[in-house]
Amino acid sequence: MRLLGPGLALVQSLLQGNNAPLVTSAAWAMADLTTHSTEETCQAVLDGGIVPLIVSNIRAERSSLEVLLPCVRTLGNICSSTDAHTDAIVQTGVLGHLGPLMRQGDKPLSREVCWALSNITAGSAPLVQAVLDAKLLQPLIELLQSSDDSVAQEALWALCNCTTSGTFEQIQFLVASRCLPPITAMLERNDTQLSALALEGSHTHAHECTLDTSRAAKAVLRQGCSTCCAQRTPRPRHRRRRTLLLRCTSPWRSSS
Repeated sequence: MRLLGPGLALVQSLLQGNNAPLVTSAAWAMADLTTHSTEETCQAVLDGGIVPLIVSNIRAERSSLEVLLPCVRTLGNICSSTDAHTDAIVQTGVLGHLGPLMRQGDKPLSREVCWALSNITAGSAPLVQAVLDAKLLQPLIELLQSSDDSVAQEALWALCNCTTSGTFEQIQFLVASRCLPPITAMLERNDTQLSALALEGSHTHAHECTLDTSRAAKAVLRQGCSTCCAQRTPRPRHRRRRTLLLRCTSPWRSSS
């Protein structure tokens, strides 16, 4: 930890510069540092004044994909820590700038943003509300219907965590926003993990909400309930961390 301070000071200096390659390298350094980091490291990053610079790069129209990806990942890594750290990220106002990134059409960037949001919605009800207030529900629903399973999976995580962490009123809002049909449609994809996750989210909707759903959706929900009601253990909130990969080999660091 004693060596972390000077390192953060260097990264802070580089992020404030105009040299694009150095800004990119500094952003990836923060993404790698916060991967599988401890709460103490996340707190040091927050205290070191790095996060406002990360958010500034996300807000900047000039930021390239090479900068946006590590910046979003850094925030997602910090949000995989505690609710207090997640709230500190939310308080920066960055959520208001994620919607446009989700609609750029870049798959790796969409995955990263949805993954970061899934760590936020895995927190408390106020954190779920922050995502809803930032009007990010509709972009999540749109990406849930993506033909790319990896993008759809991250959007599904974000929405299903809403059903676990959210209040009754918040879950009602999800259903009223037509969130349920695309979730149940995931059961038709040839992906066991996606189907299992969609079933969990649908099951929560079925138990928490009284709003009308389509006849097909009700059938899916009944099937989900009959499958998992026998084991009525609380479903844990899901915060997930990225695997640390070398830049030259990471599929998350390409624009394909």
